[in-house]
Amino acid sequence: MSFSAPFLRTLSITTAILGFAVSCPAEETSPTPDALKLELDIMRAELRKPLAELQEKYDEALEQLEKAEQEKGNLKTLMEVRDERSAFRNRVEEPASATTLPRLNELRAIYERESTKADSAIIPQEAMLYADYLSQLEEISKALTQQGKIDEALKVSTIADEARGELAAFKSGEISAEQTDTISEVVILGEGGEYEAHEKCEISQVEDKFLIHTNSGNAPLQSRESFRPPFQIQARAETDGSLRFYFGKSGIVIFNWDVNAKTMRLGDPGTPLGEQDAFDEQGDLKLGRTYDFELLVKPESITVKVDGRKRGELKGDFSSTAAGPVGIGASMGSTVLVDYFKVVRE
Repeated sequence: MSFSAPFLRTLSITTAILGFAVSCPAEETSPTPDALKLELDIMRAELRKPLAELQEKYDEALEQLEKAEQEKGNLKTLMEVRDERSAFRNRVEEPASATTLPRLNELRAIYERESTKADSAIIPQEAMLYADYLSQLEEISKALTQQGKIDEALKVSTIADEARGELAAFKSGEISAEQTDTISEVVILGEGGEYEAHEKCEISQVEDKFLIHTNSGNAPLQSRESFRPPFQIQARAETDGSLRFYFGKSGIVIFNWDVNAKTMRLGDPGTPLGEQDAFDEQGDLKLGRTYDFELLVKPESITVKVDGRKRGELKGDFSSTAAGPVGIGASMGSTVLVDYFKVVRE
């Protein structure tokens, strides 16, 4: 998980306030549940700033549209905009009322699309914050129990139970109607696809296919949107060398590995550098041949298939670590020709 510079500065200030800075005296004191909650709230507020800014822009756009309709003397559409703005400000979750104003429909669609994208990127990171918060609460409860402070330990345990419920809600995606992913299939490379490319990733279009080339080791093309398990990465592609897929914090799948082409490498997204398991005789791809790839990312497992045959699988808890953007790329001078690259939510 990566954070912006403003977020890291906020965290540094927060840490200093709460007494956890590296420059603290040698005598350490355990953080209190209240201090941990304050730190969590500040970090969550920083994470959600992009969504707050989007909401502010939408409100401003509605205000301008309301003024425009008033100047035109259009009472009916003026009231439609006012109703929309009132419902938005009061966070009314009922379906939007019908409107005869095309511009209002356009603004609604833009806001819904962009807010879904923002939530998709934020929620996995919030889940990781809650997981760390819960872990620290459990440590405090354990320490208090060992010290014989049973009443205090029970109070902290109750707070931990609440945090555990919040974390479970994040993992299951049952936070709110606003945070529900509504699009089941997201095209990254293909008709209408959206992506971001590493500065060392060269991409061009050949008729209806996409050519990816890089002289670097890891220079992927990746989705603008983040995804959380369960989902499937699907691609049809061929390569003249190495081919790689990326997902989550540090997950990676390597075919035609530079060191041993016959060994497929599957990296655990929960490890800092994507600690890789080797699958002998499963990594070889014939050069210039087109393959159908599937990467099934579930909370409890990650499975790699090529042309319908399983090449490798990892077991574990990937509910939060496998969340994030997905990517595809070449490596060390290879070129990959892609028919399509997409994600299907389950």
